[in-house]
Amino acid sequence: LLYGNTPVQNTIYEYLLSRNFPRLMILIRDELQHIDVVLGSASMFAGQKEIKKYSVNTMLFLQLLCEGHHPKLQKYLHTQVGKLFSINVVKYVTLTVIACLESHTQTDVDDIEVGCQGFRTLTEFCQGPCILNQRCLHASGIVPVAARIICTHQSTEMVSCAVQTLLSLAEGAAASFSVRTLFKTLEPHLKAFLNKLSETWINTI
Repeated sequence: LLYGNTPVQNTIYEYLLSRNFPRLMILIRDELQHIDVVLGSASMFAGQKEIKKYSVNTMLFLQLLCEGHHPKLQKYLHTQVGKLFSINVVKYVTLTVIACLESHTQTDVDDIEVGCQGFRTLTEFCQGPCILNQRCLHASGIVPVAARIICTHQSTEMVSCAVQTLLSLAEGAAASFSVRTLFKTLEPHLKAFLNKLSETWINTI
């Protein structure tokens, strides 16, 4: 799947379509809900580091399913049409990323890795653009969280990943709903947001 292997992606998609019961989506949802609890916990406990690593691998797998703008898998992760029931994996990933970002520390390497991978996965869900997933991310509340990360975070990598996610939400000028909603949500943060973007841009030159 690395870098978007279309034949492998198509094989996985056809396999998923052949199953009436979306078992993989259920497993991913359950794991993401467990990760939410762990990442949202203020206390450290044995195994938390391993859970963070597992969350990175889970989100990387979902990113690679959509890598290269695979529209069928992008939509499948949102809605499994014709199945006994449907699991919105895009929403669950978004909520997991938010849970991580709301509780993480700016200096913890593992937390930064989880946050960066989360943003990369969300970006790949939306690029193309996939309007269905853009709307889902807006509804799940990722925009103000990403704006806060951009305005206040110390990690240039984290800021860059958050910017890419916001750009993916604005992708496709025809998707006027997404652009209007994005700017409306960013308005309270706009001055600090633009200042931080300028600072980030200068530091990369």
